[in-house]
Amino acid sequence: MLGAIFTITLIADPLAIQVIATNHGLPVVSAAQKLRAQLATDFGLQVNSQVLVPGPSTAGSSAWLDKAAESLEQAQQSYARLESGPTLALLLEVEEATKSHIDDTEAALLLAKALRLRGLTYLFMEKSQDATAAFTTAHFIDGEFSPDADQWPPEARLAYADAGAQSRQQAAGSLSIHVQPGAAAVWVDGKPVSIGSTTVTDLGAGAHYLLITSAGYEPMGAVVSVRGNAMLDQASIFLETADDKMGLLASALAEAVDGPREQLIAAQVAAVLEGTHLLVVQSQSVTSPASVIVLDLHGRRVGGAVPLVEATVAAQHIAGLLLGQPLPPPVAPAKPWYGRWYTWVAVGTVVAGGVVLGVLLGQDNPDRISFHLGGVQ
Repeated sequence: MLGAIFTITLIADPLAIQVIATNHGLPVVSAAQKLRAQLATDFGLQVNSQVLVPGPSTAGSSAWLDKAAESLEQAQQSYARLESGPTLALLLEVEEATKSHIDDTEAALLLAKALRLRGLTYLFMEKSQDATAAFTTAHFIDGEFSPDADQWPPEARLAYADAGAQSRQQAAGSLSIHVQPGAAAVWVDGKPVSIGSTTVTDLGAGAHYLLITSAGYEPMGAVVSVRGNAMLDQASIFLETADDKMGLLASALAEAVDGPREQLIAAQVAAVLEGTHLLVVQSQSVTSPASVIVLDLHGRRVGGAVPLVEATVAAQHIAGLLLGQPLPPPVAPAKPWYGRWYTWVAVGTVVAGGVVLGVLLGQDNPDRISFHLGGVQ
């Protein structure tokens, strides 16, 4: 999704290489290690000494989302009991749980719901200015929402509509965002805006949710204020390195390969590794042969997938791709002995011969002559 809107300039050895296995399986890791050794010894390429394998992955884990949804439900119950203090405290829990995940659509919508409930709570507390601020930010995240007349009182619907109209009428502002690492993805109010440092224009006055993510780093969510009126505001975000950074890099790339985020994640991994080409060794199943995907410094594929039947041939093919040399013809995956036609022809011949011999020996033929030592019977 973001691959078409960024270019990362890196100064590095163009032939530096990192081999990455997509899983811990022995066939894939072994194939990756053989390929790494072949590239280093036969072609003199600068190959990193270790093959990266995926570390523990939290992809697909929704514990934080479940917790946020539970807190929001409790906040709604508390609001129904007119308990403003506990309601605001629970809504703060929702905000903390979701602001580092607003690249997830469900999380962004959950946060917008929490902001709307915060606005309603402030209206009940007769804090109209705070209510307007909460409603305005909810508009930024979920501009399609329209209050239900059966659930919102008339004064609340009017306040929500006025907050959106006021934001649109006021002159927009800009936000200059400086991030490290340089290949980090930047999201504003749940929407992707850039890769790396950027200036976002046409932002309405009010609080905006900023999210910075990068493979190998802890994501960071923050709330930034934009003044509007054609003024420029600034924000600087520096991500912290995650524990087991190398394992997480391999995990992130393994999960992104063949998907819409492949180029983005590959570019981030290459940047963290200081500008290496990436060789991703993968296998579709335990029985299928491994193949190699070659990715350049910007996460773009170089050629097609290279079969990894023989490490020597695959290494020669990959070196050709990187060095611009003639490429060897691709090697078709070797068939197992039981898949070769001549094996079954030979087996069939032996079986057929055995059947004929068995039939002949089993017949009671009176003309059959038996030979014995010392004469003929």
